[in-house]
Amino acid sequence: VVVLGALLAPFAAAIVLHLLWRRGYYGTWLPNTYALKIAGVSTAERIVDGLAYLRSFVPEAWAAGLLAAAGVVLSPREARRPYALLGMIVGALVAGYAWAGGDFLPRMWRFIVPALPLLWVLAFEGARLGAARLRAEGSSGLAPVAAFAVALAIASLPHRGAWLPGEDQARRQQTRQDVMAAVLLRAVTRDDASVGVLRAGHLPYYADRQAIDFLGKMDPKVAALPPHRDVAPIARNHGARMWPGHAKYDLAYSLRERRPDVAQQLAWLEDDQRAWARDHYLMLSAPPVVLYLARGSAAVDWQRLRCDEATCRLRADRPAPW
Repeated sequence: VVVLGALLAPFAAAIVLHLLWRRGYYGTWLPNTYALKIAGVSTAERIVDGLAYLRSFVPEAWAAGLLAAAGVVLSPREARRPYALLGMIVGALVAGYAWAGGDFLPRMWRFIVPALPLLWVLAFEGARLGAARLRAEGSSGLAPVAAFAVALAIASLPHRGAWLPGEDQARRQQTRQDVMAAVLLRAVTRDDASVGVLRAGHLPYYADRQAIDFLGKMDPKVAALPPHRDVAPIARNHGARMWPGHAKYDLAYSLRERRPDVAQQLAWLEDDQRAWARDHYLMLSAPPVVLYLARGSAAVDWQRLRCDEATCRLRADRPAPW
């Protein structure tokens, strides 16, 4: 017990120190992501949604899963514990995915990916040990390689072509436009400008401006709201009720109360603030980028723009910065 305690003490100390630092810095014991995805949603509802998202994982992973299970079952009794540990790690990450309600990017398996190398190690061991059992009956020495290759082909088939340049053109175009919007934002606003975002990644990072996160990842008040159910098409398409990380929002608060100097969008799913925004924001059009500027904001360089009643454009003598 003393030896085990000495081994675990550094890890326990690191966890405790991190919790104390978080409490001192953020004023909370748990991360805001926990409030955003877990708070206000029952465990049963999260698991039902998580299993709904996982349904598309089964057609990809069933063959590898069977081989991995065989790897654990067929392993020598004296060496079974390491095999079982690997299997438990894979199972824990898959179970955690379901417990958290899935992920907002279905079929990318971001929270399961750390376990996949272990799954494939077990799968190959299952193929190898299974072939060893059958070798007395005349099976080929290539049998484990063939079984592993079939499992790999089954897992890869749904993603065929995904690495080709044209396969995910829409996502690349969106990323490109967000970076262009960030460059434009730096050109037409002061350093102290705030920007309201739905995609809280590229735009605030490259613009180097304070971000107001409409979806609550960086806003504790939004993260504590009740989730919106049955409104996201991508969730309904998977048989789920909520879109993880995208189910809490209140644009009336984020736009009307917090009043960002620039807004990326004025609507999200059924929460549409465009009618209100006509009197409070001007559209900045710099194709292919569209942003919305708070009327009269001191953080906007209006000298660089020419505006009418509803729309602003860059002055001809001060073109787009790209």
